[in-house]
Amino acid sequence: MNNQASNPSQTVTATVIEGPAEFEMPLIHQAFVPFHNLWGINSCFLRGAFDLDIETLLAGCTSGSPVVASGQRMAGFLRFGPGRVRCADGKTIRFEIPEGQALIHLSGGTEREETR
Repeated sequence: MNNQASNPSQTVTATVIEGPAEFEMPLIHQAFVPFHNLWGINSCFLRGAFDLDIETLLAGCTSGSPVVASGQRMAGFLRFGPGRVRCADGKTIRFEIPEGQALIHLSGGTEREETR
């Protein structure tokens, strides 16, 4: 599925990816990961390398929404169940989407805006 909604200033694109699959998006400065916060112990913002399993990571004080936002992009798992998000090189966020799982990817803005 690929839907586009636009206004005069910006276009937003939504894409759903069914597993099994992998998806990549660039890490722009930092990643916002609301499901990483356990009662204020962990930071919701990650820079550099990380490796998170959405089934085993506790998220007691947040919605627990397994989404990652960076730059003008956001991706999130749509179903309860397994999934992994990692950034090994500090530059590329990789999503592992197993069988039975799905990921939604939203992007907007321009590459120029993302690299500022």
